[in-house]
Amino acid sequence: MGKPAQVSQKTKMASAIAELIIIFDCLVNSHANATDLNMAQWSALRFVAQANANVRNIGSFARLRHTTPSSASQTVASLCKKGYLKKCPGEDKRVATLELTSAGRKILEQDPIHQVVEACAKLSEDQILSVAVLMERLVRETVAISV
Repeated sequence: MGKPAQVSQKTKMASAIAELIIIFDCLVNSHANATDLNMAQWSALRFVAQANANVRNIGSFARLRHTTPSSASQTVASLCKKGYLKKCPGEDKRVATLELTSAGRKILEQDPIHQVVEACAKLSEDQILSVAVLMERLVRETVAISV
């Protein structure tokens, strides 16, 4: 048998960063799991709270999350069942516009993203910009690999 391939320093550092991202994700998920919502549901609530009415629909949410319309539809249906979202007729009668209910606005006060925002706010503006640029690049590269 041959000698195992040497792992480069760059690969070791990339692995360490990937592990930190996973740990960070677990921390955020543990706060989300303290409620009756999962991370996709929190994302859907934030999407509906922030998006313009003309794009506040299941298809747009699916594209944002890089998921299937079926998966996005299930997420939205669960939020409607819990009373956090409602579907309203849109300009195009075939596509419902999503709206937050008063319960949806209230539950957003418990959104685990608030802790991440608070932690980021402790960084300098330069650090925030650097993290934003790097995370956006990591998302793009990861999406490109998975396609």
